[in-house]
Amino acid sequence: MGANSFIQGGHLSFQHLDWVSPYLRLEQPGCLALITDDEIKALISIEPENPPVAWIRLFVCLRDGQHAHYFSELLQKSLPYLKSEGVTQLYTLSPADWTEALFAANGFSINTQIITLMREIDIESAQISTPAGFSIRPMTARDLDAVRTLDEQAFPPAWQMNRLSLQHAYQDSSYSTVVVTAGRVVGYQISTSTFSLAHLARLAVAPEAQHRRLGRALVQDVFMDCLEKGISTLSVNTQSDNAISLKFYQGLGFHQEGKLIPVYCRHI
Repeated sequence: MGANSFIQGGHLSFQHLDWVSPYLRLEQPGCLALITDDEIKALISIEPENPPVAWIRLFVCLRDGQHAHYFSELLQKSLPYLKSEGVTQLYTLSPADWTEALFAANGFSINTQIITLMREIDIESAQISTPAGFSIRPMTARDLDAVRTLDEQAFPPAWQMNRLSLQHAYQDSSYSTVVVTAGRVVGYQISTSTFSLAHLARLAVAPEAQHRRLGRALVQDVFMDCLEKGISTLSVNTQSDNAISLKFYQGLGFHQEGKLIPVYCRHI
């Protein structure tokens, strides 16, 4: 059985929220397989996209009660490659009880938690107020290099998106826009949607352009797009320790829903 078939085989699996297809992850150097007697027992993908930080993107193994052993062995085999790429911090999400126990047993500790915020959309919330000298337009593929630079400026390494992930996010989005001034991109958002729910997947404003209500204008523009598509609810994720982000979204009428998802980190 090949790796592609293995991850489709109904095995025990954990997949990070990822714009990049797991099948593409299999082709990257951070993917390792544990094979015994020509049989794949487990797979792991840890790609050092933004050193000094890397995320566990994928772990799949047989449902034979040996998942803790498989994970520990593959993790240890991954460390030399990660260190050679300048990675010093390894992150992962833990959406299930079995993964929490797995990570805790391998030197990970909780770093923060992911919060989901929701807002019902109405016409009043969609009144766009873009500051003078700035305009919002659709994002194009030619903007991606500028968006990548902006992303590096706006987020710490653990929460940055590399060029490949940004490209896939842009391609998979239902609505993506940029804020420009004097021909320069100083903010952007990427959103997805399914039926009556939209999700604000990414929002950033360049540090030198912050405190001008550009982030608010971008979100209001998303509200308007949702109304035009008949979408009634917008969600967004942020971190429990990101007080600035929480205050921003709560000021726009978002409220917390659902359980918190732990984010684990291990220093290597």
